[in-house]
Amino acid sequence: MQSRPMDFLLYGGIAVAFLAAVAFFAFHTGSEDAVREAFKWLGFGAVTAIVFVEAIRRNRRLWGKRRFWLVLCSFGFVQCTLGTVALWRIGSVPTVYWALLLPFNFIALDKYMSVFLDSDRR
Repeated sequence: MQSRPMDFLLYGGIAVAFLAAVAFFAFHTGSEDAVREAFKWLGFGAVTAIVFVEAIRRNRRLWGKRRFWLVLCSFGFVQCTLGTVALWRIGSVPTVYWALLLPFNFIALDKYMSVFLDSDRR
């Protein structure tokens, strides 16, 4: 079994590799619009990952329940669908908007989970 520091290094390495790939793609195209486009999607992915990793971490005792994963996946599907549609229609998204969106995303997921998992979360 691996230790937590090794897991952290692995996840950090994956994140750095992903960021490097997105940055390479964006800068390699040479277009300023491509850079904005890449970072717009990167911001959406980062906010989504932070929210879902935190939700999974806080609900560790529900990992064995199928209902937890169904609720989480259904919220993830809705978020990714709405986020994708919104980002296709928006030209660029300043970084500050991602920071402002994060707390609302946490609240929305928590409320959604409390509606469907209230009896399991106690």
